[in-house]
Amino acid sequence: MRAILPILMLVLTPIIQAAGSRPVSCRLLAPGGAGGAASVVVQQDDGGEAAIPLSSNTVSREVTCLAKDNVIRFLSGSENSPVAEAMFPDGMKSVLLIFYRQGSGNEDAVEGESVNPEWKVLVVDDSAGRYPKGGGLIANCNPTEARYSVGSKQEVVPSCDSRTFGMPEVRDEFNMASVKVEVRDGEHWKLASESSLRFLPGIRYMIISYPDLRSGRSRVEIVRDNI
Repeated sequence: MRAILPILMLVLTPIIQAAGSRPVSCRLLAPGGAGGAASVVVQQDDGGEAAIPLSSNTVSREVTCLAKDNVIRFLSGSENSPVAEAMFPDGMKSVLLIFYRQGSGNEDAVEGESVNPEWKVLVVDDSAGRYPKGGGLIANCNPTEARYSVGSKQEVVPSCDSRTFGMPEVRDEFNMASVKVEVRDGEHWKLASESSLRFLPGIRYMIISYPDLRSGRSRVEIVRDNI
């Protein structure tokens, strides 16, 4: 029996270590730019690491990340130190991770905490077929509600949340429709952006509002996603 125990340990150890870990398909985006962080490093399911670029106007390529207990941990590409964590529900296999900054960076820090609280990650279900044809995503990374008006439709999105939207029914002869984003400021709505976009079945937009720490205002990044 004693001779069998070492063999069992060798067999069971990888299984125990793998418990709670699973691969997740990830795409990354950093509205407003990533500051000094040009990329982040993440562990992959094969045991290796991958550096993923953080861009404000382009969604990254799809990368398979290793999630442990439904948490993906990211390291800085330069110093290899913890940058952020992304937590998501059971069963979510494909995610869009929106990196943004909220707060000065240290006010929420806890002694012994390994993650820089300045970096936040909004997790969006990125599974195939979730986005309506010719529509896209509206995401609110602000600490308050944001109101999105796309064409004739209007929706209020809670803080740190997202919604999908379909192609606007009301468009002009060039398939253009108005897009307006307002952010709640106390009892009032403050205009963050107002523009027009061309909507077609083969085009998907990601309309993301986020806090600009330098100006103290809310900004809006509109990214054309690859379909």
